[in-house]
Amino acid sequence: EHHRIRWFQLKVMPAAPDQTVYVTNSVFLLASYIVTRIVVMPWATLTHLWPNYNAYVEHHQVKAFWMIFGGACFITLMSVAYTYILLKPGIRAFLFYGKPGAAKGTSNGKKAE
Repeated sequence: EHHRIRWFQLKVMPAAPDQTVYVTNSVFLLASYIVTRIVVMPWATLTHLWPNYNAYVEHHQVKAFWMIFGGACFITLMSVAYTYILLKPGIRAFLFYGKPGAAKGTSNGKKAE
């Protein structure tokens, strides 16, 4: 049984990632991460949590409000830092597996001979 699973893995997931699949995955990852963590999180916090501050006060849950608000802010700031770190080497390095020449068809940045 184990050898069939390994055979399938080797056929489906080659040692070197297919450039098209990798780039597509990178684009979707970058877009979805930025949208969900850096755009939606602050938007949801400011449009749904913040307007309900008085309800938290009425129910003596101010501490819970600030914990949720602080957590959302922390996640957003952490996500901005993570995105910056990912993109610091450049968008090309992020999209093409971190290899400078990968977009040109080489793996080490040198011209193919």
